Amino acid sequence: MTAKAPPTRQLAALGGSLDDVLERLRVPAYLIGVDGRIRWLNGAAQRLVGDEAGRPFLDVVVPQDRARATAAFNDKILGAADATELRLEARTARGRPRTVEISSIVVHGSDHRPVGVFGLAAPRRAQPPSARRAPHLTPRQRETLMLLGEGASTEMIAERLGIARETARNHIRAVLRELGARTRLEAVVEAHARGLL
Repeated sequence: MTAKAPPTRQLAALGGSLDDVLERLRVPAYLIGVDGRIRWLNGAAQRLVGDEAGRPFLDVVVPQDRARATAAFNDKILGAADATELRLEARTARGRPRTVEISSIVVHGSDHRPVGVFGLAAPRRAQPPSARRAPHLTPRQRETLMLLGEGASTEMIAERLGIARETARNHIRAVLRELGARTRLEAVVEAHARGLL
C-alpha cells in the first residue's frame, strides 16, 4: 500500500482504527454537522469544553467571537473556503474563557456536498508566547517541520530532503522533542500556535 492511500486504509492495513486514533489524540478534535450542531468530540475536547454533543457549536464560543466563528463555519459549508484557521475564546467546561487555535476543514459526503466540519482546537498555553522557550531546530529540522505541516510521511520527507529514512525519523523525533509533542499532529498544531508554520 502506498503512502498516498487514505489514512483509514493505511491504518486498517496495520490493524488499527482511525476512530481509536482520534479518540486518543491529546489535541481536542470535533465534528460539527451542517446544521451547526456538535456531532462528536474526542476525549480531549470533552475535557476542554464538556460533553456538548448535540448542542450548537456557538454554545462553546464566547459571545464576542461568535460572529467570526459563524463566518468561518459558513465559508466552509458554502464553499468559499475548504479550510480555515482561527483564534478565538472558547467557554471551558468550568465556564471560563480559554484561547484556542482552531484549524478546521469541510467534510464532504459521497455526493461531494458538505456534510460538516472537522476541526482541531489547540488550547493556547496560559503563559505568553514570549515566555516560552523558542525551539532550537536545525535547518534540516525546520525543513522537516515544514514537510510535516504539509502532511508528508517519513518516506516523503526522506525523498524530498534526499536523506535516508532513518535520518528522516531522527529529524522527526527531534522536532517532536523540541516542541514537546508526542505525535506529528501535535507537533504541527504546536508549531502553528507558535507561529512556526
